[in-house]
Amino acid sequence: MEIKHNLSELTFIIPFRIDSEERKDNLEYILYLLTSNFTTNILLIEAPIPLIEPPTPSIDSYQTKAAYYFQSTFRKNPNIIYYCKKPIYGDIFYRTQAINTGIKMAKTPYIAIYDTDVFFKITNYMQAYELLLTGIHAVYPYSGVFVDVERSYIQNGIIKEAVTYAVESVGGGIFLNKTAYMEAGLENEHIIGWGAEDAERYSRIKKLGYSVARIAGKCYHITHPRGINSSPANPYNENNLKEYHKVKDMDKQQLLSYIKTWGWK
Repeated sequence: MEIKHNLSELTFIIPFRIDSEERKDNLEYILYLLTSNFTTNILLIEAPIPLIEPPTPSIDSYQTKAAYYFQSTFRKNPNIIYYCKKPIYGDIFYRTQAINTGIKMAKTPYIAIYDTDVFFKITNYMQAYELLLTGIHAVYPYSGVFVDVERSYIQNGIIKEAVTYAVESVGGGIFLNKTAYMEAGLENEHIIGWGAEDAERYSRIKKLGYSVARIAGKCYHITHPRGINSSPANPYNENNLKEYHKVKDMDKQQLLSYIKTWGWK
């Protein structure tokens, strides 16, 4: 029997909304990868698409069949906790708020904000975790190269790169010292839906002086259809970009004063 790698002091926070079968398949695979390779903790935070009628009488009308599936399937795993947030912006996934819910729920000193569709080489997870243990505040478990891989990977495990989205990406996943990130303000809930949240986070923690490290390697993203919650079609995109530039243009003292006004902190 293969021994799992120990990430017991870390909680993966996975915010999600099942907006396609591909997204559901990707999340299933990511959960399989994490639970098969690591002794760790996982918080699934969903703000699902609102439904007029509940799929079953046992769950609220704003939950989805997919939500119920994950809730029932992984209930037997004591290291996976599922939490459903009532959606605030309807079809728009309030990702920053979902993540903050997970951060506040996490009981470990270290957390990973983790997308539903990405994975890294197994050694990258371990190296990122070990850097946190040495006192680094934030670690990206890849170099910045963010690539799309074909969906066939889920079935056969062979990585076929399709598109390279970025070479200096700050999205996909980040490992964090929980206390330090709470001091830094948590996720910026002025950013609603898709767009700018990863760049804003990076700019903020760097400006505040927290240590940031990277691990050599790529972030692999399993392709999926892109709707309103994963493209510039998000109606809040312009607002999100303004918020990012607002934070980016502040000096450290201005930013510290601004963070004090954040009610969610």
